[in-house]
Amino acid sequence: MLVLGGTGAYAFNSHVQEQKRQQSVEQTLSSFHQNVDDLTEEKIQSVKAKINKLKDEEKKQELSQDLRDLEAMYKVNVFVTSLLDSKQVIKDGVTLKQINDAKSKLENIKTIDKSFYEKQKGLLDIVIAQYEDIQKAQKAVSALEKQPKESRYKASKALVEKIKNEKTKQELSKKLAAVYKTIEEEKAKAKALAEAKKREQTKLAQATQKSSTNSTSGKVGSSSYSDSSTSSSKSSSKSSSSKSSSSSAKSSVKSSSSKSSSSTKSKSTASSTKKQGSSSESSKSKSQSKDPYAGGSDWDKFGKFVESSEWEKVDSGYMDGEHGHTWESWKSK
Repeated sequence: MLVLGGTGAYAFNSHVQEQKRQQSVEQTLSSFHQNVDDLTEEKIQSVKAKINKLKDEEKKQELSQDLRDLEAMYKVNVFVTSLLDSKQVIKDGVTLKQINDAKSKLENIKTIDKSFYEKQKGLLDIVIAQYEDIQKAQKAVSALEKQPKESRYKASKALVEKIKNEKTKQELSKKLAAVYKTIEEEKAKAKALAEAKKREQTKLAQATQKSSTNSTSGKVGSSSYSDSSTSSSKSSSKSSSSKSSSSSAKSSVKSSSSKSSSSTKSKSTASSTKKQGSSSESSKSKSQSKDPYAGGSDWDKFGKFVESSEWEKVDSGYMDGEHGHTWESWKSK
């Protein structure tokens, strides 16, 4: 009876110890589920050793599976958080392969702990969004370097400003600054070229306007001068013609007067020698006295003769060159 009693007590104590070990493992695993961030590789190995000491195989398998799920969660948490810093900014050098691996690992624990899955997915979405921002900015800056344009520069700068990773942002900002310098230099060259072209066009326009003004002024001046000269010449020619006619008339009158005087003398002389000669001279004198200005003294009749007569232009020309004074010659019809 003593032996049986001792064996029963030992078995009871062993069972109690087993229960305590199981409860300890269960509590530990439960605390890990509540805060996976507190998990470490050392803690996982420690719990794994405790589970291995359990004698209840069924319970042992159950707790081992729970630990494996926690270990998978731990690895996902480590992997995802390794892509972000403490401020949830994507770290340097994160690749698309790392992001895809994180997605795959996350899908594997989707059915284990939904709350944990949603939290990790939110962090991974932050990584993906920032990664895409970097990719867009890098492509834009690369294209800008190949074809520097101000419109592209502004768009690229806006994309670079969205990047949260300071190192990547500074690297792209330096490239932007170099491109901006190139753009400004090209703008300065284009502006200088445009200003030079504008000055040349202004000079050409001024020269053309000046040439046109001089040409028009010359034509107007020449025409005015010519008209004035022509008018003056016409007036002068008429006056000259009138004076010429008057002079001719005077000369003719004087000539007639002389002839008349000579005729009278001849008449007086001829009357003593020959009456027939006297009659002939007297007849000739009467014939000449029919001229309106005969006798050289009646200028009023001559003036009326000039005014009442029709005149005909017989010749004209220039004096002192083509643009000088003109002259004209007239005669009565």
